[in-house]
Amino acid sequence: MSEIVTVHLGEGQDVSLPADIAASDDLIRKALSPFYPDVATAHIRRESQGGVDSITVIKRAGPKGADARVTINGLQVAVDLDPALTEQQIRARLAPWFPGLDSEAYYGCESRVEQDVRVITFTRRPGVIGTP
Repeated sequence: MSEIVTVHLGEGQDVSLPADIAASDDLIRKALSPFYPDVATAHIRRESQGGVDSITVIKRAGPKGADARVTINGLQVAVDLDPALTEQQIRARLAPWFPGLDSEAYYGCESRVEQDVRVITFTRRPGVIGTP
């Protein structure tokens, strides 16, 4: 059975990877950047303390401004979102401006990266009424 290594992404978020992938910074970037785009340019710090190895991903500061585009019902908005946020955290953060987003009225989000910007699309379920 393969050894599992924990990679710390910050803000209390950890990801488990097989040891053979965690052995290389490039492999860590390839494995995680589709889900955590900032990993592609992050610094990866390796430490060993008391016989325990630790791998920490340190995001590099980027330019100020929106780092994500969210599309809801065809309306696209530029927002600042931490790349480490989960779908539920994104829904909760945007719900005050988009009522119903934190309910079952919307399908799960589709997330992709275009030109270093995370693009997130929410689609309303057919037949749901009463939500914008």
